[in-house]
Amino acid sequence: MLETCRARSPRSTRRTVDAEVFGRPESVTVTHGAQEALFLLFDALLRPGDQVIAFNPGWQPLMGLPPGLGASVTVLP
Repeated sequence: MLETCRARSPRSTRRTVDAEVFGRPESVTVTHGAQEALFLLFDALLRPGDQVIAFNPGWQPLMGLPPGLGASVTVLP
């Protein structure tokens, strides 16, 4: 599905994803990768004082994002 919109604009990419999966193009956010998507998610959901639970081994960049937004990270084995 995304192969068809590789050279298109983000707007047409959202429309293509919308046509296949979602109900409205404005409900789709296109990012350049997982770290950008996680930052946007954390920025929308986390508030100072929140706690995030992460697992080790895990994706290390994940553990560095919440403290920048005022949340703490508890790492579980």
